[in-house]
Amino acid sequence: KGFADTRGTLFFDVARIAQEKQPAALFLENVANLAVHDQGRTLSTIVATLEEIGYDVWHSVINAADLGAATARERIYIVAFRKNLRVAADMFSFPVAVATRRTVADCLIPLSETEKMVLRCGSVSSVDEAKLAAVDAMVQKNPSKPVRIGTMGKGGQGYRVYSPQGVGITLSAYGGGAAAKTGAYLIDGVVRKLHPRECANLMEFPQNFVLDARPAQVYQQFGNSVVVGVVEAIAHKIDHTLTLVEEREIAEQA
Repeated sequence: KGFADTRGTLFFDVARIAQEKQPAALFLENVANLAVHDQGRTLSTIVATLEEIGYDVWHSVINAADLGAATARERIYIVAFRKNLRVAADMFSFPVAVATRRTVADCLIPLSETEKMVLRCGSVSSVDEAKLAAVDAMVQKNPSKPVRIGTMGKGGQGYRVYSPQGVGITLSAYGGGAAAKTGAYLIDGVVRKLHPRECANLMEFPQNFVLDARPAQVYQQFGNSVVVGVVEAIAHKIDHTLTLVEEREIAEQA
């Protein structure tokens, strides 16, 4: 609902804090729909507000899978630099798509670990053999899109089956269905949900990241999380830009 939702108005608190503290850079993230919400007016208001309080703004919708993550998660990222830093248009850019891609299969853990939890959520009969045979071609055609190979029940959210040879669907903090929050995958002949650790792997959290003992809480946390690698890549770009600013200032003082 954009600014009609109390969560949407939190942006103005961010802007208020930024105006008061004047950090060199701002780094914001939100759902991809923000880019087109209210025919683009919501995003325009955000950009105009940031410019009004003294920032130059860049924004881009990025699919985590394009940057090599094993999940298709589109989000809008907004980066702003304080105007007095004089960041030129060519001094900052968002990361570009990479050739090396990871898949759900790269994030799986041993069967002995998944069997400790009740993850089975469907029957192999729900898999379309024709689609299963075409997985490689579908991955090659669009490596940043999950490959759906079957349907459970009427095929609503939480009832779709995907191949682990492609990227995973966007993890969800809410939603129901047999494969709620993670989606269903045909893995080792079993149609099942993803294990919490597999979700952590999809979102590029380190192996030493401690998971909550409550699976439901873990699924909700990762459904709300950012993809670590994407944020890291953009943060490196921000750091590089600030380094360029510093180097220019040193050169101007010489």
